[in-house]
Amino acid sequence: LFLLRIAPSNFTVNIDNYLNYYAERISEFDNEKAIGKKDIVFLGNSLTENGGSWAQRLKNKRIRNRGIIGDNTEGVLARLKEITDGQPKQILLTIGINDLSQGLNLYTLIENTEKIIQSIQQASPKTIITIQSLLPINEKKCWYRLMKGKTNMIKEHNKALETLASKHKLTFINSYP
Repeated sequence: LFLLRIAPSNFTVNIDNYLNYYAERISEFDNEKAIGKKDIVFLGNSLTENGGSWAQRLKNKRIRNRGIIGDNTEGVLARLKEITDGQPKQILLTIGINDLSQGLNLYTLIENTEKIIQSIQQASPKTIITIQSLLPINEKKCWYRLMKGKTNMIKEHNKALETLASKHKLTFINSYP
């Protein structure tokens, strides 16, 4: 049921293909060198995964890409242990847009994001957590019909993320502008 929940609601291929893709991506992570204390983990959805080798782009071999296309806050929560077990130096979290496209309300989205933060802080207390805002969407050219009309929700969510980051004394990167 969890994997059905994380499948993007506007995904154009069938659910079985997506579930297979998700499982393959998790398998890739399992086959990589374990995350360690000097690593910086980029954690999130398609924006993270599609960055490819962030280590190459940023010329830092310690950066690890843990993005999965279509992932949401529940998916990140479910796969967080593999990351926090390594006690990474830093986690940059970019997640939430797929939750909105799947109809999750803002309260639950922030609640899930706070659970991610608290899980990281509890399991890996020395890890620096950085939260990144959601990006704007162009509603006139929006490919994803389930994102139409969500601009104000994205803005509200970003304000709530900034408040959440402040509450937990985390760095917040506002990429929206």
